Amino acid sequence: MRPFPRSFLWLLPATFFACGGGGSHVHDMPPVATPDEPPADPVSPPAPRKAEPLPISGGTLGVLSDGKTAVASDPDRDQIYVVDLVTNKLNHTIMVLPGDEPGRHTQDAAGNVHVVLRRGGAVLSFDPQTGEVLARRSLCLAPRGIAFDGGRNLLHVACAGGELVSIAPTANDPARVTELDRDLRDVVVKGDSIYITTFRQATVLRIDAGTGRMLDRGKPPSSLSLTMRTPSSPAVAWRMIDGGNGPIIIHQRASDGEVGTGPGGYSTGGDCSAIVESAVSFVSAGGPLAIASSGAISGSVLPVDVALSPDGKQLAFVTAGNSEAQVRFVAAQSASDTSVPLGCVHPQNVPSVTPPVTNVPQDTLPDPIEYRPANGQIVAVAFDLRGNVVVQSRNPANIQVLTQRRSPITLSTEGKWNGGHALFHKATKGQLACASCHPEGGDDARTWKFSGMGERRTQSLRGGILDTAPFHWDGNLRDMNTLMLDVFQGRMLGESVSVEGVQTLSNWIDSIPHTGGVKRVDPAAVMRGKALFDSAEVGCSSCHAGKGLTNNTLADVGTGTRLQTPQLMGLGLRAPYMHNGCAKTLKDRFGGYCGGGDRHGITSKLGSEQVDDLISYLETL
Repeated sequence: MRPFPRSFLWLLPATFFACGGGGSHVHDMPPVATPDEPPADPVSPPAPRKAEPLPISGGTLGVLSDGKTAVASDPDRDQIYVVDLVTNKLNHTIMVLPGDEPGRHTQDAAGNVHVVLRRGGAVLSFDPQTGEVLARRSLCLAPRGIAFDGGRNLLHVACAGGELVSIAPTANDPARVTELDRDLRDVVVKGDSIYITTFRQATVLRIDAGTGRMLDRGKPPSSLSLTMRTPSSPAVAWRMIDGGNGPIIIHQRASDGEVGTGPGGYSTGGDCSAIVESAVSFVSAGGPLAIASSGAISGSVLPVDVALSPDGKQLAFVTAGNSEAQVRFVAAQSASDTSVPLGCVHPQNVPSVTPPVTNVPQDTLPDPIEYRPANGQIVAVAFDLRGNVVVQSRNPANIQVLTQRRSPITLSTEGKWNGGHALFHKATKGQLACASCHPEGGDDARTWKFSGMGERRTQSLRGGILDTAPFHWDGNLRDMNTLMLDVFQGRMLGESVSVEGVQTLSNWIDSIPHTGGVKRVDPAAVMRGKALFDSAEVGCSSCHAGKGLTNNTLADVGTGTRLQTPQLMGLGLRAPYMHNGCAKTLKDRFGGYCGGGDRHGITSKLGSEQVDDLISYLETL
């Protein structure tokens, strides 16, 4: 962890103190009527969760409308907590099913809270006053974001499979299901518009709240890194929130230029010089998408969460790679102002969502304030009604009001420390973490231009990778020790890691579960697709066999070079496809111009319906 100037750091007590437990309760979920479920997937039932703890996702903390009650989801322990910030006590602990992975939540007009269960494929509703569970509804296989639309009394649930499910808070059946892009992330409702982000591509979708019709789409603007001297484009939208005048997004930007593969190739070692950088973008609401972005935020790695103060003058954001919560002053500037500074700039130049204020001398703006608790990894942030900064720590599990000198509120005493997990998320001297390119243990959907190697698509780490060695598309890294020396210590300027440390990291990475099927498909089509996949006439299973559906060999499948056979698990959320990302969808993979033709499975004679069946099967893996 990088040192901070003392003036930027508020020194907290050296240890966390367990506070009085108050009225902590554990609730079993009552049986709840749910809509009819489709038949179970006959090919690939969901795999049990293995990773302990899970990769960081952020966005698990919120303060309710009363300004004093906080709700925190704990995906590591499969629990949800309700905390009184005034009395500094834990009021309720709500246990969900093992492997549910509770995530984002929202509050409706009646005061009830609704939490997405990311791997449980459901939304859990409860009363925060009593802790009573009201309902558990299965709305899609992979819910991610959720928001309440007060004008229409609807919950909008964004699902990784591409569905936006709109349902009344107390209903069992959706009012509407809108099919959008895959990899949906967060939802914000502003007037007659619903804004939805995609996670890895950092796309913003705007749809009509009344009809579900797509209105427009866009991305944060590209930039020019002043240190790297290369263009950079938006990537990995970790979190979008309601910013009052429009949504606020904290995201990464990644270099579009050539990337070196020698020592320091992923960074020049400066404070803001890596091939991945953090930025904040502001969306103007009420019309066609207009998005303005900050410059790169110095020294910020893994920007997993963001919150806006009640007065709209401060942003707090969590950078998990630095294990800190930063509170930055926000200069008064409108989101539609295209003169937002680019490149590596002082955080005071981040634009605000408030109306522009003229003639404010820049030298009168206060320095940024940076807080780092003495221990614990901060994963989420919020403001209470009085403007206090509230943060959630993953391990130890607690909530703390950083702007008040209070003891942390203990959420759970169950430890979830893992050295591999810590190393995976920790920033290196090169201002990168493993999770910068492998967010949530997956991939960033980018095709990088490597010097002397050409275009290479980031590969996912989910679903177990140790058995797929040697690593990288070219198979030139024989094992994890070689990979750590070449990539982590070399290209990323990471610390030296012992053999035991590499093994700990390897074991943790190997435990990250794949996403499984993220969309419900026709079971009959899946069975037909599997028959085609396994048939000798098509030949997919001649290479894609065994654990993970790979034989771990190098082959030229008509793409011009010998490459590793990739595993196929979790394929539905891994677009674009092929080693150079040329296939934007699985359908494109079978178009001939990109997939390698009949050297890559004998598929040219398949009809369009057969290709659709094959894709249906692949999307269940």
